[in-house]
Amino acid sequence: HMDGASRLVAELAAAAAPGAKTVWDCCAAPGGKTLILAHRLASAEITATDISAKRLAQTEARFRRYAYAERIRCGVADATSPSDGQTYDLILCDVPCSGTGTLAGNPEIRHRLKPEEFPRQAARQQAILKAALRRLAPGGRLVYSTCSLEPEEGEQIVADVIAGTGI
Repeated sequence: HMDGASRLVAELAAAAAPGAKTVWDCCAAPGGKTLILAHRLASAEITATDISAKRLAQTEARFRRYAYAERIRCGVADATSPSDGQTYDLILCDVPCSGTGTLAGNPEIRHRLKPEEFPRQAARQQAILKAALRRLAPGGRLVYSTCSLEPEEGEQIVADVIAGTGI
């Protein structure tokens, strides 16, 4: 089950690049957003990767329940270190985060959150975004999303990466 905000991220990504032929969901598990992209972008080749082999296996099992998901290629990969030279018309970076935006539905998160986690997450988020930008095809679209309300995991990541890349 996917909440409305998560669904909206995938819908916006699909709307941002309606003619996309190649799509990469670089932190794909559990796969809900990937399924929306596959459904909305019927002619696109979709690549779904995740760093966790276990979570990706569960994601692939989920995909098998949908005929339109046959076009999704899955692979275990660290989004910070792209392994091939493939570029994509649309990239979804729904990055790992603290999850502070989901506290209402997941109140147990507050017991796990530690201040030192924010800089660590931010460094990983920046690395994912930088690596994804290197794989964006000319004229392509990248959607960066997170379920955190913290600027240091959202707006600040994007601003820092853009400042560092000269985009």
